[in-house]
Amino acid sequence: MKHNTIRRVLIAGATGSVGGAALRAFENGCPFVPLALASGSRKEELEKAARAFGCTETALAAEQSIPDFIRNSDADTVLNAVPGFAGLEISVAALEAGKDLILANKESIVAGAALLFSLSKRTGAEIIPVDSEHSAIRELIKAHGAENVSRIIITASGGPFADRPADTFSTITYKEAVAHPTWKMGAKISIDSATLANKGLEIIEAARLFSVPPERIKPVIHRQSCVHSMVELKNGALYAQ
Repeated sequence: MKHNTIRRVLIAGATGSVGGAALRAFENGCPFVPLALASGSRKEELEKAARAFGCTETALAAEQSIPDFIRNSDADTVLNAVPGFAGLEISVAALEAGKDLILANKESIVAGAALLFSLSKRTGAEIIPVDSEHSAIRELIKAHGAENVSRIIITASGGPFADRPADTFSTITYKEAVAHPTWKMGAKISIDSATLANKGLEIIEAARLFSVPPERIKPVIHRQSCVHSMVELKNGALYAQ
């Protein structure tokens, strides 16, 4: 979908950490209009956000089908900030309706890349990754050309247990596992980060989004979390975002 005007956005997962970050971005002059908000729960938070941004459409998963809500919405763009594989049906609904998909749900690509790419091609709706690592890779590839990229490097903070002795892992508590050293995130993504499972999903996502074989994608521990991703070109040059 080509946009000549400001995008009208539906946020799925509006009361979560990513949805909240998106709303804060709107407050700071981001060229998007939050038209519709959807959430799995937290009805009071959803209604409060809708009033604050003047959203005319809201939906709660307990009360109605979110995919149907997306298909019937006047929004032209969907931000999928729903955590986990539940986000796949959100992505499918957005693309089926010809709405551009701003994707913060990596599991959609991991579980259903072929389906999503097929829908994108059929309807002309664009898939735009906004996870920091993949957003960075996308910009770097656009700048330097996919044909010139030798490999992709994805950074990881190492999570809260990077320096913890392995023989103490059996005593790890839930509270310790969700205490990410760099970012304040939801519980699911924090646990995935602590176990580094999230980095595995990100490698799969990068391979599918950018048509790069996994052996050309390297994860590295970067405790400061200043660089999100890098590309190494065939001439040996290394560019970071």
